[in-house]
Amino acid sequence: MNKLSIRKIEKGDLIQLSILGKETYIQTFSETWLNKDSLNQFLEETFGIEFLERDIEHNESMYFIISGKQEDVGYFKLSLTNEKVLYLKKIYLLKKAKGQNIGRLSIDFIENFCRKKQIQEIQLDVLSTNDSAISFYTKCGFSEINRTANYIDPERPELIVMQKIISEKHHHLQ
Repeated sequence: MNKLSIRKIEKGDLIQLSILGKETYIQTFSETWLNKDSLNQFLEETFGIEFLERDIEHNESMYFIISGKQEDVGYFKLSLTNEKVLYLKKIYLLKKAKGQNIGRLSIDFIENFCRKKQIQEIQLDVLSTNDSAISFYTKCGFSEINRTANYIDPERPELIVMQKIISEKHHHLQ
């Protein structure tokens, strides 16, 4: 991937974010849902334009779109738990963008964002059955701190809570 850019979304990006959110989620997790009606309801509630607009307007979350070459290839969602802890709520890439170092560069971007805002820690949760994501986060320096029931659907696998303490060392996005 020669050119990678990450931009904080604006209201004009909501339709693209909605499409990207649904597409990446389906590519990643559709087989983990036994009830497709529940999946469709979840997608509308989580990636519907009205939900995204409310989420951004009330400043609860910050969304960033990841673009490579000439197309959007993923996104991530950040939320401040408090002034010292940032929660990485979502990071999803289209399947065609995986294996191109985009995830690692996105984590570097998030770490630099934290350093600029003097945030000391990043936390996230990941499905306990998502071995590739757990491996990726571990390679990026995250470690397990807790396990919890799945808040989206208690019937689905439990979540692993992971954290990374942010160092003062700076990484530059290329």
